[in-house]
This record gives sequence, C-alpha cells and structure tokens, in this order.
Amino acid sequence: FLPGSQIENYSIPDYELYIDKTMDFKIVKIDHQYKSAIISHRIIYEEKIEKQKSELLSRLKKGLILSGIVKNITSYGVFIDLGGLDGLIHITDLSWSRINHPNEIVKLAQKLILVILDFDENKSRIQLGLKQLTKHPWEILGDNYKVGKKVKGKVTVIVNYGAFIEVEGGVEGLIHASEMSWSTNFISASEFVSLGDEIEAKILTLDRRNHKMSLSIKQLQQDPWKDIDLKISKGKTIKGKISKLIPAGAVIEILTGVEGFVHKSKIPNNLFSSLEIGKEILSKVVFIDSSQKKIRLNLNFTIKKKDKSLKFREKNKKPSSDFINKIKIGNVFDGIVLKINNGTGIIKIEGDTNLAVICPSRHMKKKDGEIVKIKDIIKFKLLEIDKNKSRIIVSHTNTFNS
Repeated sequence: FLPGSQIENYSIPDYELYIDKTMDFKIVKIDHQYKSAIISHRIIYEEKIEKQKSELLSRLKKGLILSGIVKNITSYGVFIDLGGLDGLIHITDLSWSRINHPNEIVKLAQKLILVILDFDENKSRIQLGLKQLTKHPWEILGDNYKVGKKVKGKVTVIVNYGAFIEVEGGVEGLIHASEMSWSTNFISASEFVSLGDEIEAKILTLDRRNHKMSLSIKQLQQDPWKDIDLKISKGKTIKGKISKLIPAGAVIEILTGVEGFVHKSKIPNNLFSSLEIGKEILSKVVFIDSSQKKIRLNLNFTIKKKDKSLKFREKNKKPSSDFINKIKIGNVFDGIVLKINNGTGIIKIEGDTNLAVICPSRHMKKKDGEIVKIKDIIKFKLLEIDKNKSRIIVSHTNTFNS
C-alpha cells in the first residue's frame, strides 16, 4: 500500500494522475500477520535530496557558481531551491538596474545560474546573486560618454535634492534640483520631472571609478537671465503669470525661465486669498540682481472692502508729463481693469504707475463678443490724449478690429 503522503514531498491534488506510472519505491513497513507492506516514493526523494544537501554543504563557499530553481517570489527577493538547500536573492542583487518587483526579472520554476555571495555559520541562510555574474555596466560604459555631451535617459528616482536618470541599464546620473531650471524659486525636483519621464540632459561631471555622473537640464537651454538688465529695469510695471503660491508670498513668472517674488507683506490680505496659480497679474519691479538671479516685485493694486473692485493706490495723481510726451496714438499696452462705471472701464496700463485711463463702453467688447470684466488683464490701444485734462482714452476692441 502506498499512502498518499508518501508519493511526493508535497500535497497531491489528484491521485488518478499516477495510475500506470512506473516509479521507484522503498519498503518502509511489513506486517506479516495481515500479509501487507507499506511503501514510499517520497523517502527515496528525501534521501536523494539529503545526499545532495550534504554534498553541497561540503563544497559551499563564497563565489561558488551553481544552479537553482525559483521556488517563491516576494516583494523583497526570490527564494531558490538549490537541491536540499534554500537560498535567497535579494531584490538588489537581481539586476544592476533599479526594479520595482522581482517578477520583472524572474518567474516561478525558472532555472537560474547563480553565485553564492554569503552564508551564516550554520549554512542555513545562503545569500545568492544573479547580477554579479555579469560585469557592472559602469565598467563597460562607452567612450561616447564625456563631459559636455548630451544624453537621454529615464527618471528612476526623485528625491528632494534632485532626480536620478538611468542613461543605460545600471548607469545613473544625478540631476541636482539647481540644474533643472534657471529659476531660483522652486520647492522640489518633483515640480520639474515625474517618474518614468524620458528627458535629455548634459553631462557636467563623470567619475567612472566611483560610478558617479552629474547632469543638467538647464545647461541645454540659453540662460534667460543673460542681458536681463536690458529687458527688465527697476520701477518697470510688467505683466506676469503666477507660477507658485507659498506661505511667504507669490512667485510670478515674468519671462520664460525668469521669476520674481512678491512677499506676502506686500500683498493685501483681501487680495492674497484671491490669487490663483496661472492667473496673469501686473506687478512693479522694486529690486533686481542679475548676478544672483533675484527679482523682487510689488503688486500695483489693492481691493476695496465694499465692492471688491480694483483700485489703483495712487489714483488721484496725474499721469507724468514724461509718459504723456513719449506715448503715441496707436500704441498698445497691457492693462488691468480696475473698475467699471455704467459700462465705462477705468484701466491701469503698463508704463506709468500713476496712470489710470478710460475705456468707453463701446470699446469694452472682446473678440469673442464677451464684455471686459473687472480684474481682466488684457491689451488696450491708445485712441486719444488730452494733455490739458490729463485724460487718455483707450480701446480693447480696436486691438483686434482696425
């Protein structure tokens, strides 16, 4: 009689599969009284495995190359049946490249060639390696990788100080956060890249011996701060887009790659809550340091508590004579709608921080037919100048209708 537990060293779901199958058995018990015998195939297998185990233990050493079968896969590694002994390949020893799970590399019942990395005194815990059987990718990195060269790679890891880019399997470079953008007003690397992004970068440093490479995204672009003093000057009112809102204030992109900062103390409380990322806004340059790539801004308007309409802080002052003398009929300016009275708009235009101009109701229509609203930041065309009354008439409609 062959008990089910003695067929194999694992549970058998269907004994019918063994009918007519020829196997080796060993007699484990004879009962002469009942003229019966108990046999086992499992014990033969276990004796064979025990022999293999003893043989393997006798030659076990670090660096030994041997074969094994994938027995189990976990999130942290792979268990291998070495023939009487089990070993573990940690996830970091499967591949030179970063992987998220071992099943990206191996599958159950797969036969592998492995190397013994380490084991404990009792030889009961064996640490195995798979990647160690191939050369480290840094050792065979091509000569085409040189300082100053452009490379392509995939974002594999993002940390606060930067992002790691895999340019070849097992070869990564670091893009420090300061090399991601010419802007100095950022919080973390995740603002610029995401995991899996394919990007281009320039090699800044290359240390083959210590397996280190530093990269830069911004060095592939022209520095937008170059000659910035010719584009932006202190006292100039400029239109920009809010790129970030942080507890200390607002960051405003005034040119591509060039941002200025407005401290919260320079923003009225009732206005700060209405600011939104992506919203266009007018601000005045109060400080610029091109060497440090820093610009400080002030907002040019506040909000009335009663009607919430925008009001220029110095609305009672007349426009400067210098400004009136240099502008011409037909000039186009950026402007913000301060308020609207009976359809007529009061507009603050760029170029004179003391100037609010008039846009008649018939000139308040947009290209899509909508009417210009309070807080809109749009373009206005100069129609009329009355120097005696210090009155200036502008039109939004005429910016697209000649």
